[in-house]
Amino acid sequence: MFFLRHLFNLVRWLALSPAKPVPITQRESTMKLFYFPLSGHAHRAQLFLSLIGADCSLIEVDLPNGAHKT
Repeated sequence: MFFLRHLFNLVRWLALSPAKPVPITQRESTMKLFYFPLSGHAHRAQLFLSLIGADCSLIEVDLPNGAHKT
């Protein structure tokens, strides 16, 4: 019961506190997405990043030739 009361208070506090914008530094402004063209998971990640408008650079990894093992 003690845990549930504190959990409820935390959720209520998070819901009532205003969201503060987080400043983006130059280092965090671009994201690298390493992908293989036939990978469905990489395609999903690329699709999601395009939907939210995130700036990312795509880097193709040649999996059959072992480029991921270097």
